[in-house]
Amino acid sequence: MKLRRSLVAGAVGTLTAALICSVPAIQPAAADPISDAKSQLAKLEEQNSSIDAEYAEVQSKLTTSRERLKTTTSDLARQQKLVDGMKTDATRVALTQFQNRGINVTTRILTSPDAESFLSQLSTTQQVESNMNSTLQDYQNEVGSLESLKKTVASETASIAGDEARLKELQKNSDDKVAEAKALVSRLTAEQQAALAAEQQQTTRTATAIASQVSRSTTRTSTSSSSSSSSSSSSSSSGSSSVASTVSGSASSRARAALSFAISQVGKSYSYGATGPSAYDCSGLTMAAYASVGISLPRTSQAQYGVGKAVSRSDLQPGDLVFFYSGISHVGIYMGNGIMVDARNSRVGVVYTNINEPWWPYAGARRVA
Repeated sequence: MKLRRSLVAGAVGTLTAALICSVPAIQPAAADPISDAKSQLAKLEEQNSSIDAEYAEVQSKLTTSRERLKTTTSDLARQQKLVDGMKTDATRVALTQFQNRGINVTTRILTSPDAESFLSQLSTTQQVESNMNSTLQDYQNEVGSLESLKKTVASETASIAGDEARLKELQKNSDDKVAEAKALVSRLTAEQQAALAAEQQQTTRTATAIASQVSRSTTRTSTSSSSSSSSSSSSSSSGSSSVASTVSGSASSRARAALSFAISQVGKSYSYGATGPSAYDCSGLTMAAYASVGISLPRTSQAQYGVGKAVSRSDLQPGDLVFFYSGISHVGIYMGNGIMVDARNSRVGVVYTNINEPWWPYAGARRVA
């Protein structure tokens, strides 16, 4: 019996092994090259945005440091001139005190040919000595201030040199990311590259329709019925009534004007630390757009995230600032229909972007007008 059970078990094992070996291995589905490319490009976008944010922050600090150094250097020059002017008097006083060292009042009375006259002048002499001591003390204080300014200038100069080196390093890192992205796209087939381009063209078509509506909304007046009907007619003829509704809400006139400015910059270059007029970085574009309507924004995307009031994604209006990535390292200006205008990177410049793509990690929005 035991032998029979052993033979049966062995047969089952052999059969099972044979069945396992005969079943073809399940191969994972081939990755979609376009989706894979988008995913990789998205990672490069995030890394570039992080570089962008740090670059703007370091550049802002560098600008402040340079202004402070200019002021301190001017102060140093004035202080040097003051100390040089006091040096002659201080030297003369020090020499006089050196020559009179060790001669006390009693000795001076005894050696004076006219002791009575000496005593009458003693108070005046003591006052002179007091003034001489004050001159030396003032000189020493000003020399101390001069040395302090020299140290400040040296420290500021070293800090500026460090920031300049960091900017160069960040620029190189960015250039490397851009080169990597270009190489990634170049590895796609012509058909795949065309598919990617088609998606951007669709975004651009939608954005262009919105831009047309924004332009009309910023130039017409609320009391001009003829202008209003003209806009409505144009919207219908272009088949973009849904687009028209996105820009006819309660967005303020200044928000629309700021958006209109940003739209007019589309096609311009991206450059780290640039705030216009020929090139921008992401926060440089939003800052310039709102500056055009008299609203001052901070220099960096992180700082801009702290202005105005928070807006939910479902309540976005034209002109709202939209932010991306967990560390807040990218910002654009919302247009409508899920489209924003932003200074993306040095590979594409100022463009229209669909914020609803899954690889855009939306972080929040702020309304500043």
